[in-house]
Amino acid sequence: MQHAVMTRCGRLAAGAGRQRPSRRALAALVVVAASGSHAQQTAAPTRAVAVLPYAAVMQTVTDNYNLSAVGKSADAITRLTGGVSVEGRSAQLRGFVDYSLSRLQYLSHGSDSKFQHNLNGSGRGDFWDGRLSVTAGATVTQGALSAFGASTANSELANGNAAEVRTWHVTPILRGRAAGSVAYVGQFSVSGVDIAKQAIGDSNTALATIQLAPVQRTKLGWSADAQHVTQQYKGGRTTNSDRLLGGVVYVLDDLDLQLSARGGYESSNVSTLNSEGRASWGAGLLWVPSPRTRVEAGVDNRFFGRSHNVRAEYRTPRTVWQLSALRDLNANPLQTLPGSRNSNFELFYSQLASSVPDRNKRVDATLEFLRSKNINPFAPPDAGLLAGATILVDRVDFSAAWRGARDTAILSLGRSNSRRIDALAATIDVLGLASQIRTRNLSLNLSHQLTPDSSLALNTSVTDAEGNFSNQRSRQRLVSLHWNAALGRQVFTSLGLRHAVYDQSSSSYSENALSASLNARF
Repeated sequence: MQHAVMTRCGRLAAGAGRQRPSRRALAALVVVAASGSHAQQTAAPTRAVAVLPYAAVMQTVTDNYNLSAVGKSADAITRLTGGVSVEGRSAQLRGFVDYSLSRLQYLSHGSDSKFQHNLNGSGRGDFWDGRLSVTAGATVTQGALSAFGASTANSELANGNAAEVRTWHVTPILRGRAAGSVAYVGQFSVSGVDIAKQAIGDSNTALATIQLAPVQRTKLGWSADAQHVTQQYKGGRTTNSDRLLGGVVYVLDDLDLQLSARGGYESSNVSTLNSEGRASWGAGLLWVPSPRTRVEAGVDNRFFGRSHNVRAEYRTPRTVWQLSALRDLNANPLQTLPGSRNSNFELFYSQLASSVPDRNKRVDATLEFLRSKNINPFAPPDAGLLAGATILVDRVDFSAAWRGARDTAILSLGRSNSRRIDALAATIDVLGLASQIRTRNLSLNLSHQLTPDSSLALNTSVTDAEGNFSNQRSRQRLVSLHWNAALGRQVFTSLGLRHAVYDQSSSSYSENALSASLNARF
């Protein structure tokens, strides 16, 4: 899957002219979708549609095509990819869809040949003078089923731990004023996850919230929030949670500090047979002493115990540092375990904020910079966890990136502790057998610009997973070296070497590969 992402990034980020609209579409996808309020700060776009087809061919020669510990078997794998990116935008609507279909052909094991779908789409509509907005999105990608199996970083391999993961969401948001001085935001979101050919992992979620706050910002403010969540798992239980909170906000302008406190009532049947209610309280702070420094933290007393969410960022002209800590429920059945929460794109998008303040131009600059370094902007995590019930996640992630004139370095560290919070769910999955799963991750990416049109990149990663059922353990070590070059404004090529070692509870095996790819856009 990585080569397909890089193909699109090369198509989006290199050159000028026809690819420009698609870059702006990626801005809508990555920036606006993640922070919907920014969309209303830009001028309404004119009506435009851009259709950008692309194609790629990749040849891989590997000595262990199906990652087997017994009887390693070599093969030559040909990946043929065709895809199209479509962007549409008008005064009220904007959207982006990127779809590709790949054929994986195994020379010596033809029966394993298969098709792979890849979809990434996002759309937004603003109506009623901006008071009503609707966002929607969908993805189809390859995901890892278990933290104790091989990762899906190299999706051309016949990996038994991989499955096609489909997600979707639709979220209408209504904003307005009540009684002239009270602002309200109402939101209703429905989403779903479907794991192809799997009996466990599918879910549907419905979320409804309403928030009230004064229109005028004052030194001492207030807020009121109500929330309802319904989570339904295939083959599992349907759970409901409700929260009603009231809070106060105190602003210390001299210290660039905002303090908040909240309290209320919460009712849930996530960890019990019937809904049980209890008091809920929390506190938080937001400190922004400069455009380069931001610290946000919150702690809450919930029905499952203490939760927290901390995020800190600091950047200099050539570096960016990010630290995050989270302890909360994660209702997504495909729960990401190791690795950083911060993508390569997010790191460098933040790092370029001072030199490229315009959001759309910064997306262009970020993608072009990462493509020239052969760095995947949205590299997927190294492992996942397929679960059939709500999970409690306790994780810490650290990421740092340095950008030089010709060299780039990205470091990511992470650790996670996950356990099932819904003990009544009858679904049998990894967390149904093990009371908890602990993971650690380290990755380092180094790249050097050889010429204006070519670069050399070294990627290394180590991922550990440990469970307390039957002494479950696994370690994955990957090293890859790639040479990447632009053959023109519309054609890109890459040569790569890869070495991977997998140590698991009952077996150990390795994989070595040589790959070459040619990508073109039209």
